[in-house]
Amino acid sequence: GPQTLTVTACNAGGCISAPLPITAVAPPTVAVLSPLTNTQTNQTPMVSGTATPFSSVTLSGPNGQLCSTTATASGSWSCLVGLSPGSQTLTAISSNIGGTSTPA
Repeated sequence: GPQTLTVTACNAGGCISAPLPITAVAPPTVAVLSPLTNTQTNQTPMVSGTATPFSSVTLSGPNGQLCSTTATASGSWSCLVGLSPGSQTLTAISSNIGGTSTPA
């Protein structure tokens, strides 16, 4: 949440201080809820999950980024993706306004 830091600079002429307002944000969260791990799906599944509300969610597969979206106010997100036949490993990464990212 909102915080105020005091910044002090000093030199031979003395010191001066000034307030510096900042907003601290917690690391984002992200989870993939569908499709379930180790299940079979078609080649264009809807991948969905939850994340910190309004965080950016990027979904990647073996060949790079599959989609990028923003979690809703309730924290839900979804992407329709295209996959090649065979076993696939997908990774969702959530990023917040503070520049912090968390993988699922």
